[in-house]
Amino acid sequence: MDAKIVKLPEPAELDRMVYAAFPAWKSYRTTVLKGGLFNTTYTLESDDVPGKKYVLRVGPVRRELLLPYELYLMDAECWAYGQMAAVGIPTSTVVYKDTSKTLLDRDFMIVEFIESVQLNRSEMSEADRYEVFRKVGAYCRKMNDIHTEKFGRVGYIVNGGGYDTWSAYIKSELTEWADKIREQTVDYYTEDELCEIVSLADRYRDILDEIRVPCFNHCDLWSLNVLLTPIDQSGPCGKPEIAAIIDPDRCCMGDPDFELSSGWMMNDAFYDGYGRRMAEDEHTVIRTNIYKMIFLILNGYFMRTQYDDPAPSMQDKERAMKYVEALRESK
Repeated sequence: MDAKIVKLPEPAELDRMVYAAFPAWKSYRTTVLKGGLFNTTYTLESDDVPGKKYVLRVGPVRRELLLPYELYLMDAECWAYGQMAAVGIPTSTVVYKDTSKTLLDRDFMIVEFIESVQLNRSEMSEADRYEVFRKVGAYCRKMNDIHTEKFGRVGYIVNGGGYDTWSAYIKSELTEWADKIREQTVDYYTEDELCEIVSLADRYRDILDEIRVPCFNHCDLWSLNVLLTPIDQSGPCGKPEIAAIIDPDRCCMGDPDFELSSGWMMNDAFYDGYGRRMAEDEHTVIRTNIYKMIFLILNGYFMRTQYDDPAPSMQDKERAMKYVEALRESK
């Protein structure tokens, strides 16, 4: 699967980024890290700093294909790393960030390299896997203890935006998505379906606004974004340790159940560490149905528009519309 929005920078562009961050370096070398569907990512080293290694991430091209909040992902990511580290969550350390688009017409950032292996690629015993997921749950609960005054995507908030109510953010997110569908003439949703989906924020405004405190949600918490220490650096008795939780660039401030609704890592071990499961009362079910729908419609947009892979987007639509049907009958 090839992403339309990913493009390797030219050598001269690499020079401008690297020497802006490290003006004393005389030379450097990079290696492209494969698999990125949004940013273009390199490892970065220089003989001027032996033993040091960094990761350079270069933002997407074709920004007309991005959802509006995706224009501010690196701003959100840098803020989130600082907040996560402050509450004791292992994460990335930012060395340099430029979202001015003056050196080149793309955002870029550099973080310290973390020697690690992604959770989904790590082999371990069931007991060790339980402990890793339990710790992720505990860290997720710590993330929820990070608060702001405003609701919404952090990229908006750190640039002076955000919303006074949770329902206002939900309505904005749905409206921006629907407008992008229309703008890109991606016709796999009908106009009636778009209007009904957007209307859910108003229909359930009072229930959504029972959420009064904007809590931090990572919004991309899955096994690729959990890094474990390599075997030779593991903890006592060779037990795997969490080296970092990364890529919180899509983070938002709102209902902690928004995170839990993704379901990506939420197993028994996770909930043991998190300390609670989602309630099953009528209002919680209504909210989580809206959240699950949002994850699906956004993922479908990414697959169809940014990655040009229509089959998964249709599957996501079918699943999303089942939540719409359930919400249609809820009130």
